[in-house]
Amino acid sequence: MHGHADCGTIFTNYFYNCFYNYSFYRNLKPYNNREIIMGIAMPYAGQQQSCKVCGSDISYLETINNQRRDLAICGSVECQNVLRQKELMPAAAFEVYLVSYKRVIEQRQKRVEIRDALREGERDQNQRIFARLKDYFQAPELKPENLVVIPTGHVQQVPLRQDRVEKYQVHLEKIIAEAMEYKSVDDVPHDNNHEAHEKLLEQEKRFASQPRLKEISDQFCMLCKGGCCARGQEHAYLSASHIRRLMDQDPDLTPEALMDVYLSRLSDSSTINACINQGPMGCVLPREWRSSTCNQFYCSTIKKYQSGIASDSDITNVAVIQREQSLWNRNYNSEPNAVTSVTILAHNEITQVSVVAGQEVVAVDESVYLDDDSSHEALQK
Repeated sequence: MHGHADCGTIFTNYFYNCFYNYSFYRNLKPYNNREIIMGIAMPYAGQQQSCKVCGSDISYLETINNQRRDLAICGSVECQNVLRQKELMPAAAFEVYLVSYKRVIEQRQKRVEIRDALREGERDQNQRIFARLKDYFQAPELKPENLVVIPTGHVQQVPLRQDRVEKYQVHLEKIIAEAMEYKSVDDVPHDNNHEAHEKLLEQEKRFASQPRLKEISDQFCMLCKGGCCARGQEHAYLSASHIRRLMDQDPDLTPEALMDVYLSRLSDSSTINACINQGPMGCVLPREWRSSTCNQFYCSTIKKYQSGIASDSDITNVAVIQREQSLWNRNYNSEPNAVTSVTILAHNEITQVSVVAGQEVVAVDESVYLDDDSSHEALQK
């Protein structure tokens, strides 16, 4: 009928538009109608193809794209970038480059596999420890959500190097000068502390109605000793918006006074591989001078625990398993992450589960001891 396209034309135009947009996104020449219909009607009939760069399976859409390429690759940005190098290099040089790049990817994948296997083993071990604690304490109220696994902050103290102080001073001078350019914090371009401050206000409102939740959350952090502070380096997450907020709260603050406050708080020693403000007794800054990023931050395991607490009445005994790596190391490396302590948190009481000699769990005063050698072997098995 005049004015109406037949079904075949509609079908063809629909898929042409879809594939045209897809090809444009991939920076490829658009397919014509016949290629599209043939590609859709005649899927790849051979065995599953693997990417020549990373080795992963190639999707059907990328199989179509590979008909126009000299190298069969998947759709990842990394592998697309490798293919672009083929156009820029002599053939022999690209072959060497490809072999080298594939080796890098294989090594990275191997590390990921090792890390994932270790983390899976840790999860199984955590559950075994948790089950033994429940049996010993005869505490059926200990539910899976009452298990919290935390990292460990760096604790070794070293003399604070002058080059670290100088980097910190340069950072402070930069953000103070930037903060002085604006009349209020609302005018400062958004940085890491803008969103963090909004989250902090919500968090403080919740803690005001749930003081016990704040208390136990702080106890988790006390046991950890700064596992999240390892990336503070010489910036301490301080930014222009944080400085401007301090100046809004106290208009008499001058750049010199701000600089003096931060530099005068530094300790003679600092924690190795951690924030410059992490001293022997924790953060040297009063809470109000710390960044909102620091003040509102809880690691994912603590936030998961918090999300399950509707009111303070929901808080019962909590089993805390602490592992030796910091927050950031445990997520990215493939090294073993041994248990360093096991703790039971109850209201107004912290019970450390330690290990001496033997196989049975025995209570001594306010602490619980595992009768074994100097490792956590009995709990971990």
